Amino acid sequence: MAITVVLLGLTVWAGRRARRRLHYASAVFTLLALTGAIVQAELYGRAYEIPTLRLRVHLGFAFAALASIPWVVLTGLRLRVQPNARPHHRRAVGTFIALIVVAIVTAIWMLIAAVPIAD
Repeated sequence: MAITVVLLGLTVWAGRRARRRLHYASAVFTLLALTGAIVQAELYGRAYEIPTLRLRVHLGFAFAALASIPWVVLTGLRLRVQPNARPHHRRAVGTFIALIVVAIVTAIWMLIAAVPIAD
């Protein structure tokens, strides 16, 4: 998960400084790292009994974050040919980051109440 956060920060930094090649590459690696973090969390979570409400709240934000990715990509592609699309892309990115942060916080909240499953 830490790698994903670092890559997300690099992606934002590169985008804000108009370093497009780095921005595009780090965005792809961020999504790959996010995919790996999701798989790892799923495997880790199988060893725990997680309260249903907390799991549902977390998954709601996690799925909302994933659902916002196409909006980020489409506004980014639009920005390449239409510079006045920048506010739309920033709004999309801000929404994605906010949802990711809330998903991380709710994951921690969820795991605090998790109980290991006895073998």
